[in-house]
Amino acid sequence: MRRTVAMALVLVVLVSSETLHAQKLTTASVAMLKQWIGAVTTHTPGVPDAAVAATASMTYEQRYQLNLAMPLFRKVLRSEPVGCRDDLSCEVIDRTNTVRTSPGPERFLERAAILHADAAIFAARFTPPIDDVPLTPEIRHSGDLRSRAEPPPALLSVERLAIDKDGEVRGQVLANWNWPFARSLLDMLLPGENPALGREAAREFVVAWYHATNAYLFGSGLYGEMTNHLAHAAILFPDEADVLFDRGCYAEIMGLPIHQVLAGDRHVTLPSEEKTNEQAERLLARAVLIDPSYTEARIRLGRLLGLHGRHEDAAAQLDAALALKPAGELAYYAHLFAAREARALSRLDDAARHYRAATALFPQAQSALIGASQVGLLLGDLPAARAPLQQLGIRTATGGDPWWNYQRATGREVNRLMSELHARLGS
Repeated sequence: MRRTVAMALVLVVLVSSETLHAQKLTTASVAMLKQWIGAVTTHTPGVPDAAVAATASMTYEQRYQLNLAMPLFRKVLRSEPVGCRDDLSCEVIDRTNTVRTSPGPERFLERAAILHADAAIFAARFTPPIDDVPLTPEIRHSGDLRSRAEPPPALLSVERLAIDKDGEVRGQVLANWNWPFARSLLDMLLPGENPALGREAAREFVVAWYHATNAYLFGSGLYGEMTNHLAHAAILFPDEADVLFDRGCYAEIMGLPIHQVLAGDRHVTLPSEEKTNEQAERLLARAVLIDPSYTEARIRLGRLLGLHGRHEDAAAQLDAALALKPAGELAYYAHLFAAREARALSRLDDAARHYRAATALFPQAQSALIGASQVGLLLGDLPAARAPLQQLGIRTATGGDPWWNYQRATGREVNRLMSELHARLGS
């Protein structure tokens, strides 16, 4: 079951973020801060350990208590001048200064973002927390007669997403709060956000974190979670090739039939196929302009250009992608799409050659076999048209075709991307 993209944000909050930040520290909030710092510093990246279990099981009340300590924690971590007002604030300051000493502000925030990503990734392995999200009405700002309530802090985010199965919306589910909280922590690492932090290496870590976690979300079909994830990354990194690529893939995937079948559902707001494909084309073209060696961006751009009838341009992109010598599924996609463009341009011999190359890579790939048969028929070569069809059978109908993985995008490489992200903690 997938979490689909577009559910209106439901913000069910206890109090506004402004009021929350004005709340006094409590013994429980300081205890939660101590527990959280311990989880961050002891967690082994990529492992569903005790730190992940404790984080994944946090109730709303526990998050509420932790949130009371976060404003002071952030100020101290940023080296902003603060003073002890009472024993509780002194304890928060002392514990935060310990973090500043070891592992250091940047490393701590990087580790925290990985912990919360892992808590979201491994959440299904643990008993979910009780649903203690408050159902009280939105509270207005003091002295503000407007009905609009301010969004809650990231730690207290309460977003609901539609879930669907086989093109039918089956209900709603709470989005995982770990994603927006991790994003808010990484914001502190970026140059310009905080002069006390923000090394270029830290910026590179944040880009890698978004790219790796997007791969997980792609691979798991959690497109609803990706909506805000990608929107935030777009604001932070409008010209980063990996971010442009992820956004382009997301837009392209929204144009595939598996999602467009939901377009008529009243619970889902989905862009039209034409609109989302045009957006995907613009984003992928920008990624290729920034990084001409971005092979998969060229392949996907070639497919979209072909859909829009720009067959010469599509063929040029796919030829350029093949010149970069892709392997495995990427090579298959490049040959499959190049064959389609060659056929559209009446270059049937080229089309047959590309289909043969695709079939050589994946002999049970149904898409390439059927395409090769069609080209054989157009060439008037009946043996060439018949031979691919004779290879079709149960195995080709149930698997073996990389086209079925196309919507996973970088989800095909999530393990590699996550390993590379974790390795950055040692750099």
